[in-house]
Amino acid sequence: MDKFIEWLNAVAGRRVRLAEHLGVKPPVVSEWVTSKRSVPIVHGAAIEAFTERAVTRRDLFPDTFLHVWPELAEPAAGQDGQGA
Repeated sequence: MDKFIEWLNAVAGRRVRLAEHLGVKPPVVSEWVTSKRSVPIVHGAAIEAFTERAVTRRDLFPDTFLHVWPELAEPAAGQDGQGA
């Protein structure tokens, strides 16, 4: 979450632009930053795309991302998806 907050605070107006992109009101994004509300998991992929992967779903949901997005698991050593 720290990475997300840093990203939002790095440039003026980012909270508003992100809110518009997600279809939420800017105070909702502020509540995420102050931990009054959690970032809804449904916004994870959209935030990752909007931040151009500066903030990933893994950053936003470090304890739960694999339950929602199992495809984000690191491949096991030697299993890089390349054919032998």
